[in-house]
Amino acid sequence: PLLQIMNSKKGVDESENFLAEDVTLNLLSGLKPNSVVFTSLWDYFVSPSYYYQHVKKMRPDVVIIDKALLQNRSWYFLQLERNHGWLIERSREKVDAFLNELTRFERGEPFNFSIIQAKWSELLNDLVAKSMIDHEVYLDGRVETEFSQDFERVPFGLLVKLSKPGEVDGMADFHAKLR
Repeated sequence: PLLQIMNSKKGVDESENFLAEDVTLNLLSGLKPNSVVFTSLWDYFVSPSYYYQHVKKMRPDVVIIDKALLQNRSWYFLQLERNHGWLIERSREKVDAFLNELTRFERGEPFNFSIIQAKWSELLNDLVAKSMIDHEVYLDGRVETEFSQDFERVPFGLLVKLSKPGEVDGMADFHAKLR
């Protein structure tokens, strides 16, 4: 075992890899207060942000939503409701309609994929529209196409800021610091 460790350490040593930390710190520090972020960057943003927000108490005002968990796990709505009740309450009707269909799928009951997909799309766009009332909303590029094209998009570092049509205030100033 000692020989294996010595032979493979150099190839698997990640002690100098700061990518997830740098991405998370840059994104969190650059967002305006009370922003909402829809993302699928679990390894590089969502997971590290849980640590920074809940352990380090850094930017607990920012709502980070993992799109994959939102789409596929009913328990995630309970977590969001506990941490950001306003978000779920504003879209309660759409949340309940989607969860009704998702629960059928999770339980192995008969379901209609087209109905689940339609309810998902309605929920996603309702969450964005109702969040935009008093919060800035951002998406990562991997999930951007799943959101309504009715919103304007402005590049913001690794994210895209959504705006209502005609309310675009120019390209956001974003400076990343990477090690």
